[in-house]
Amino acid sequence: MENIEKLDNELYQAMYGIPQSGDPDSMWAGIKNNPNILREAVKVKKDKWNEKDIVTGLTIASAMLIDYKEVDQVAYSELLSNIYSKIDIARIVVGDNSNSRYSFLLMSLWNHNFKLTEEQKAFAVNEAMRKFGATSNVHGVGAFDIRYHILRNPNWTLQEKQKLLMDFYTDADYDDCLEQWELGIVNDFSYYKGLELPTHNEYELLHEYSYGMLLKHYGSEDTANRIWSEIQFCKQMHQLRPTQLEKSFADHQKILK
Repeated sequence: MENIEKLDNELYQAMYGIPQSGDPDSMWAGIKNNPNILREAVKVKKDKWNEKDIVTGLTIASAMLIDYKEVDQVAYSELLSNIYSKIDIARIVVGDNSNSRYSFLLMSLWNHNFKLTEEQKAFAVNEAMRKFGATSNVHGVGAFDIRYHILRNPNWTLQEKQKLLMDFYTDADYDDCLEQWELGIVNDFSYYKGLELPTHNEYELLHEYSYGMLLKHYGSEDTANRIWSEIQFCKQMHQLRPTQLEKSFADHQKILK
């Protein structure tokens, strides 16, 4: 059996080392195609101070959460089980992800096809709510923190998301986050198609473009699907919780009638 900790350290140096050592892509390709390595890497152990729970291969586990479609699903399922049952593991942040605070829990929500139990959903929401205190400032930063990823994840119903929108955000915070989500679409690198200025305006992109128009513009089904999904998400959020401006406009319209 491979020395998992040694292999993990080598992968870390290739991915995040300063300077980097080795080719991270080829190194990861070799690791992810070996189920035995992955299954050993996700086993739980104590950290070097014998205080917190971690997994044997932290860098390997982080890479698995990113490349979840291509890894051994037995190992992946065990990793997610550990994340949702051990709070120390849920809060792990590896490498240059520390700038964005991408915890293992947040990264697990990127997989929209993984079915979460009600207990696991409650675990994620509880961690999202803890962000407002001093005990859990690890699950992302700004508008795209763990709350956004919960709202984007189909494990939660629309009714649940509507309640979470009220629990997660004050009026001002919500309006700002929704604006940031929409700006994220507009400022996406694909939007400019290599030009200094975009080829269409923000309103057209968010409100008038059909899927077919996006596909024609971007020339890539993957990109069109990604942008379309984000646009539909923002529209859905507007419906579930209108902004303060939208509420004021609706109230004004009622008065006029």
